[in-house]
Amino acid sequence: MGAIRRFRIEDLQRVVTIEKQSFGEFAWPASDFRDLAREPLFLVALNGDIIAGYSITQVRNGHAELISVATSPRYRGLGIGLRLLERSLRAAVKLDARRFGLMVKIDNHQAIRLYRRLGFVRVRTVPRYYEDGAGGWRMLLELTTPSLASTTDTRRRDP
Repeated sequence: MGAIRRFRIEDLQRVVTIEKQSFGEFAWPASDFRDLAREPLFLVALNGDIIAGYSITQVRNGHAELISVATSPRYRGLGIGLRLLERSLRAAVKLDARRFGLMVKIDNHQAIRLYRRLGFVRVRTVPRYYEDGAGGWRMLLELTTPSLASTTDTRRRDP
């Protein structure tokens, strides 16, 4: 699998395509991604020259928040989401974030397994959080935990 780098405006159409493939009628419009383009943790994962996934994390006042993450259906199951999140976690620590939060649909078992693998814990359930009426889990990771160093050490997985 290829590199992870910051989003560039020329990546917009591919990111929007992945968004539509992942979220269907609830996909964000291109304008939302354009608004987030300056976020330092708007990342894309490459497979060769092709953008295979993206993640957006905001860091404010010591708190990081995963805004969105998606992988193209063609590249799912290859660890792209994991790599994007590990990079975001490391970068959030460098930006002095002490906590990292996210929301996930309660029935998105694959994502929940990934987040738990990284050390996230469920802190509450939010009924009807999503546009389709589905509930969400609020998950949180304290970035000051000793396990973070091993959780984000990609040397054990990346050749």
